[in-house]
Amino acid sequence: MAFTFFFRDAEVLSEIPGLIREFISGEEIISIWDAGCASGAEVYSLAMILRENLDDDTFDKIRITASDIDLSNKFRDIITSGIYQRNRLNSVSEARLAKFFTKLDEHTDECYRISEELREKVSYFRNDLTMLNPPEQGETYNFIICKHVLEHFPDDKKSEVVRMFHKSLKDEGYLLMEHSQKIPEELSDIFIKTDTENNIYRKAEE
Repeated sequence: MAFTFFFRDAEVLSEIPGLIREFISGEEIISIWDAGCASGAEVYSLAMILRENLDDDTFDKIRITASDIDLSNKFRDIITSGIYQRNRLNSVSEARLAKFFTKLDEHTDECYRISEELREKVSYFRNDLTMLNPPEQGETYNFIICKHVLEHFPDDKKSEVVRMFHKSLKDEGYLLMEHSQKIPEELSDIFIKTDTENNIYRKAEE
């Protein structure tokens, strides 16, 4: 079972508030899909970054969909509860720990729960990307984040998944990936790279 850590590739996530303010702050709902969310560290890292960098009205519009293939429901339980052992929060600053987490004294292990305000922003769905469907049938998103997932797929399946992401994005929505992952060459005409330092792509019309 894959676990990740808080604020991994934070420089990519930190670009999202600026994109929201510049392009889509006027929308009624700002929807984000984290595809391959693992135990939720990335999802809640993003939620903290958005809370810190958006005004109250814009943050209120945020809806984050988290999905993973995990059949054991372990990830679902962690994300829904928002409870993490202290040793999984080593990359969270003391200031953020104090602002966004509450220590749970009733747990034998030293555990913290992320704030209700952030938990309410996140919905978890079990989803197998290789089935080429988004987790919410018929839904489209302003942002799709898929990091450290596609590297595990063969090239043909990777292309199919990226094309599904394109169909699942709203017009001029954004796909964000880690530094080591790029859009397959044969799909370069349907995404426009918008950031020279990070792998951030805007949807282009086919």
